[in-house]
Amino acid sequence: MKLSKEMGLQGPQFATVIHSSAVISSSTVIGKGSVVLENVVINADEIIGKQAIVNIGSIVEHDCMIDQYANLSSGCIVAGDAAMGTGIYLNLVRLSCKMS
Repeated sequence: MKLSKEMGLQGPQFATVIHSSAVISSSTVIGKGSVVLENVVINADEIIGKQAIVNIGSIVEHDCMIDQYANLSSGCIVAGDAAMGTGIYLNLVRLSCKMS
């Protein structure tokens, strides 16, 4: 905060970071301070809230709402018309069964 004042900035400033390999629809809105990592696909008419994280290889299908501070772990797939609330953490679950 002290550095922000010294630089003449009003309140905290957050950069939005999007990896060059991410594929993002032109109709998607991404909030300030969000991070979209490599090999992510974000399809049409999405809203990604401020300071959200879409990790490596995740896919967000059409018409989704990912609220502020949400975190999709690597490899997650969010189906169309889904919504994730504020601060939700979505983890990829892998099950492995030993066949006898």
